[in-house]
Amino acid sequence: MIMQGIITKNSITTCIYTDERRVKKLLIIDDGRLLCFGLKRALHQDELEVDTAPSVNEAITKLGSNEYDVCLVDIRFPDENGFKVMKHVRDHWPDIKIILMSANDITFYDNLPEIIDKARANGACHILCNCLLYTSDAADE
Repeated sequence: MIMQGIITKNSITTCIYTDERRVKKLLIIDDGRLLCFGLKRALHQDELEVDTAPSVNEAITKLGSNEYDVCLVDIRFPDENGFKVMKHVRDHWPDIKIILMSANDITFYDNLPEIIDKARANGACHILCNCLLYTSDAADE
């Protein structure tokens, strides 16, 4: 399912709480320090612990030493892409919910259908872009 939307606290919390699982710990994996700070501040609640990782390697390190319920993963990094960390999460911790995100406008991506297919193949249940909210629906699979 694809819907119009923007990355906001409400759009992210809607993605996080789509099932009955109790979410306690969230990892934001994004090289944008201001975005991470803003999301961490907006999403922090008494019952939700929020960590950040500015790189794929730091994310993999944090994932190995902490227990997370959800990962918000940026698509692009200066020297990597979000699919590497998504695959790592899927291979080692298949119960972690993955939400792929990008602060870029949807028109930035010429290959959006390919990105959606790759994200789904690597376990993403949602994709959030500046002007897009994609939700994987079990009926679509």
